[in-house]
Amino acid sequence: MIKKVLLLSLLCFINVQSFSEVKISDKNLGYWENVVPEYNNWWEVSSNKVINYGTANTNKCIKTEVKIISKDRLNVDFGNKAIAEIEVIESIMHLKINELSAKHKPISKADICKRDGLYFEGAPYKN
Repeated sequence: MIKKVLLLSLLCFINVQSFSEVKISDKNLGYWENVVPEYNNWWEVSSNKVINYGTANTNKCIKTEVKIISKDRLNVDFGNKAIAEIEVIESIMHLKINELSAKHKPISKADICKRDGLYFEGAPYKN
């Protein structure tokens, strides 16, 4: 019985480790802002973590971590809840959900949650 419990624990640990090590493709890494400024939407993409920032029609910056499914797919569990494809083409990050596509331009991390030189409340990287 103890051997079965230990084996089951080891298998669970291996599965959790494998799942947590899913990484985004290096070509998609960076800090991004929606090309339509009025959308107040930013992305922070690192190899093992993807974070979306938005204002949701408020003056507060809201941070939402997004689950990485594969090197170019994300589980977006807010807004248009769906599996999104992420791809950088000619320095523009494209997020595609079904027939919808949003384009994002590269920015510095200090520009996340910043509009017209001012930061929204809760901005993560104020200068």
